[in-house]
Amino acid sequence: MLSPDRTNKVSLQNEEVAEKRFKKIGYSVERLDKQGHRKRPEFLVLENKKPLLICEVKTIFSAGYSHKNKAHISTEDPDLINSGQFREEIDFTVIENNLSNAISKYRCLINDYPLLSRVPLVVVFFLDFFAEIIFELYPKDDLKRFPEISGILKIESNRAIRKVCENISLDDLKQIINTNSMRGLPPNSKEFLLIENKGANTKLPRHFVESCVTNS
Repeated sequence: MLSPDRTNKVSLQNEEVAEKRFKKIGYSVERLDKQGHRKRPEFLVLENKKPLLICEVKTIFSAGYSHKNKAHISTEDPDLINSGQFREEIDFTVIENNLSNAISKYRCLINDYPLLSRVPLVVVFFLDFFAEIIFELYPKDDLKRFPEISGILKIESNRAIRKVCENISLDDLKQIINTNSMRGLPPNSKEFLLIENKGANTKLPRHFVESCVTNS
């Protein structure tokens, strides 16, 4: 089974990662989920003290539950790792449940603060290995069924390094691995990978879109 202490700790760490990324690209962040008893999205992202984005952070630890293996489909569940091979049907429920939950929190916020109703909502996903597979297979056009969500974000690490490594010889790649040397490679980096919702009620600011890596 999944450890509640572990999942709670990682979820909080991921919220901090998302907050730092927004600040790194020049925005300020105000916590929303600690104001009052109603559940709300994590952050209000501001630019020059004006609301730019409403942000919900979702950590998905499991791609579902395997009744055959009696375990969550997750690298965090030792019951799955020790249960041998498994096969499960692709199920997008976990993705869509998280999107629906983000919208529920967003509606609570807008009900309390109607002036934020034209501020776009983004959902930042952090995914376990198996959940990542489900996410990659999820038809992105299905986002149109969630028009209150303007876009989905993920943290993209070391994209420039990977692009260089894709275009160097195998011998040079082995040399890099064997020497553990980053000489000649770009520095480590983190960026937002953005998937825009083409059916969103509210479009994202173009300068924010241009600050992200897009899926086009």
